[in-house]
Amino acid sequence: MGLAAASGLPLVPRERRNPLLATSFGTGEMLRAVLDAGIRRIDLGVGGSATTDGGLGILAALGLGMTVEPELAVHLEELDARLGDVELRIASDVTNPLLGATGAASVYGPQKGASPVDVRNLD
Repeated sequence: MGLAAASGLPLVPRERRNPLLATSFGTGEMLRAVLDAGIRRIDLGVGGSATTDGGLGILAALGLGMTVEPELAVHLEELDARLGDVELRIASDVTNPLLGATGAASVYGPQKGASPVDVRNLD
């Protein structure tokens, strides 16, 4: 199973790519369907995504609750309880850090349509 299949660059024409709006929610929906099928060992490839949401879309599709006002709060207790029984392995072909000059936004943001200002904001 791969992130690119539901949230990937090939699904978004180059002129419509916008990493500030792209989400991994579709991948979360795919994972929910896998859980519905009773599968509890998942290998997820994370390359080729059109997103820079850090997986928040996946978590939202799996029930993550978030509120912003009056302050940011994350409600993990709302996540799909079946996740506790899942063996999830992430497959990645890169070793970039999350942040900084060689981080995810700096290196992969431009291929997803990020401008230099977008890269700074995403980082």
